[in-house]
Amino acid sequence: MEAQNSTQVGLKPVQPLEARAPRVLVCDDSAVIRTLMITLLEPEHVCLGTESAERALESLAEFAPDLIISDLVMEGMSGYELCRFIRAEPTTADIPVILLTGETDREARAQGLELGADDFLYKPIRPRELLARVSSLLKLRQATTSLKLRTHELEEANRVLQRTQAALVHSEKLATVGTLAAGVAHEVNNPLAFMKGGIHATLDFLTDLEATWEGEPESSQGLITKQRPLVEELRQIGKEISDGLIRIERIVRDLKDFSATRNEEYEMVNLGAELERAWKLASMKAKSSVTFSFECAEPVIAPAVPTRIGQVFLNIMLNAVQAIGANHGKVTASLTREDGHAVVVLGDDGPGIPEAIASRIFDPFFTTKEPGQGTGLGLSVTYGIIDRMGGTIGVRSAPGEGAAFTIKLPLERAEPAPGNPAAALGTRKTLTGFTIGKSNPSLRVG
Repeated sequence: MEAQNSTQVGLKPVQPLEARAPRVLVCDDSAVIRTLMITLLEPEHVCLGTESAERALESLAEFAPDLIISDLVMEGMSGYELCRFIRAEPTTADIPVILLTGETDREARAQGLELGADDFLYKPIRPRELLARVSSLLKLRQATTSLKLRTHELEEANRVLQRTQAALVHSEKLATVGTLAAGVAHEVNNPLAFMKGGIHATLDFLTDLEATWEGEPESSQGLITKQRPLVEELRQIGKEISDGLIRIERIVRDLKDFSATRNEEYEMVNLGAELERAWKLASMKAKSSVTFSFECAEPVIAPAVPTRIGQVFLNIMLNAVQAIGANHGKVTASLTREDGHAVVVLGDDGPGIPEAIASRIFDPFFTTKEPGQGTGLGLSVTYGIIDRMGGTIGVRSAPGEGAAFTIKLPLERAEPAPGNPAAALGTRKTLTGFTIGKSNPSLRVG
């Protein structure tokens, strides 16, 4: 008995009930009664007869019945126990069960119903009653199965709608930010040029002023000595302003990249060569303890803008290097072909992406770096470039197991559809495949 209760039943896949003859499992230790019921049910039903509850359990997985008729009192496992086992197994719990008994007392009927029996038949068997009860339970099972299927379809449709709605909302946000970014970059660029010219002129003037002091008479040296700290302070302030302007210039450049709508020259690019070139640049920022490995069975050529695809690879590699930091680690790259696409996977064994920020890493201006260390546009620009090339980008990550970015680019270029210039940002794809957990504050993105 214990061995039977521990059995795991997995029903084999079968066609929907409405598309085939129903399957009925008849379990009775009397060969006469088994034969009688099978004769009455066939050929409208596919029947299987067993002489014991144990044999019935062994047949469940292979026969996959739509209904079970079992004698109540048998040698070994009783009909009660068979019913209890069927209801306890998730794969068989919804199979209707009719218990067959010669007893007419209400207690036996109540016990059977408590254990999950759907109906009772009393001996001697009346053919019309048997067929009516079997037909009724099979119709109910078919309706219940159809309802579960429709419910599952509606739940899945609802999940798709929610993902689509989130993608559309994010797309609108990106389009708005892109338009704003383009305007800000244009408005800031001109005054930025004037400020850069002014501060460079100021620093040159201070240098020239110090040069004139060399020829001044000794009587003026006391005044010059007093002025030197002031000039040095002005030079230091000028350098700080110059550094700030360089940062603003970089932000403006990133804003232009983020909102780029210009036509760019596509070429057939050797992606493997671009990956190796990007690592040469990223390795300059990496510690000597960070290694790089690249797997590529054959050259993969795809239409792309060389500088842009190189920028994508470099952005991701730099983030990987910064995430690993001073620790021993590795950055990996693989390049393959799959369903008409070039597939690039860039990974690292750094701290991984915290769950709290996983859905925001491609958002513009989002960064986890210290103030002044990042603009928060690196991955946004990366996303925009891949999207404009007709590709997709996603990421998988788990705490302590690093991150892996998967980029898919079409091997043949499709002509871009006309539309709003802001649409160059593309429709925000929902990220898939996140396996993420507790956050890790050492991660730096953006």
